[in-house]
Amino acid sequence: IETPHFRLGVSLPKWKVPAHPKEMRNRIREELAELATRLPKVKPKAKELDPWLRAHIYALRLEKLYADFLELVGKTDDAFPTADAPQPPGTDSLGRGPYLGAKSKFQVMILTKEADCQRFLTTFTGADGSGPSRWYLAEPDAFVFATAIKFTDGAYEDDTALYCHLAFNIVHNLVDAYRGYYYRPTAWWQEGYAHWVRRKISDEFNTFSEIADSSERVFRYQDWERRVSALIKQDLERPMSDLAVRFDLKGMKFFDHLGMWSRVDFLMDRDSAAFGKFITAVKGCVTTQGTAAPQDYQLQVQERALKECFELDLETFDAAWKAWAKKAYKGK
Repeated sequence: IETPHFRLGVSLPKWKVPAHPKEMRNRIREELAELATRLPKVKPKAKELDPWLRAHIYALRLEKLYADFLELVGKTDDAFPTADAPQPPGTDSLGRGPYLGAKSKFQVMILTKEADCQRFLTTFTGADGSGPSRWYLAEPDAFVFATAIKFTDGAYEDDTALYCHLAFNIVHNLVDAYRGYYYRPTAWWQEGYAHWVRRKISDEFNTFSEIADSSERVFRYQDWERRVSALIKQDLERPMSDLAVRFDLKGMKFFDHLGMWSRVDFLMDRDSAAFGKFITAVKGCVTTQGTAAPQDYQLQVQERALKECFELDLETFDAAWKAWAKKAYKGK
């Protein structure tokens, strides 16, 4: 299926819509009702989703993720350059093409069998295919995500689990593509924002790009608000001055992911439009030669963006965040 911003390859089995939890059933009915406005044969109260219908639902969900990100950063499709008329690189550039700055549409493979996903990844990317993978293809300037529901012992056979898994990884690709892919920004807000989007769908299915203590239990914890409150109460959180200068997730443990998510939760609650402006600022560190600005400069831009967008710096951030969290998470 091809949508305005995605190319999807979908091979999923039929799935029976469960009566419970009611929130999930109602969400799927709303999605079916929206599809029915375009595809009249779709029944909004269908009790079973066949492979064709599941493919269209995921196309709808992906476009919603894209629209939400566009709204967050305050842009529209026509703000980005066309593929044949890219903007010259530099701090004012929005990239090289029409898809958040990328030349090509986002490519997504949602498969059933692990072996099928492995063959796709090893054939078309440099990934070894041993698990779900995000990948960037430089020549078409395209971002790929491929997965299979049988990975991790069938963890994604549940539709909500698969939706959460997909949303978390697609958000990472949207952020990377925004304003063109020249570098990876600091990890705390990108991973935190991906957690934030995923938890808006469900708090039940934890996903991590990389985590040092990857024991099974960290994938089951749902009460992130309560755990953040406990971290703050015991002064066990990693300070923002440390977290904000890291460009990867090496050594990041579960409590670090809690801190990344909660800080983004704080900023989104404070002013979501300002968070979008913050993303735009920290994704614009590109020289006129089309190379990433030095990381020291990127950190300076990040600190300046925090001050301009939120009137915060690395020294005052934690105090404001902790005060907010104590109120926002009280009783959770």
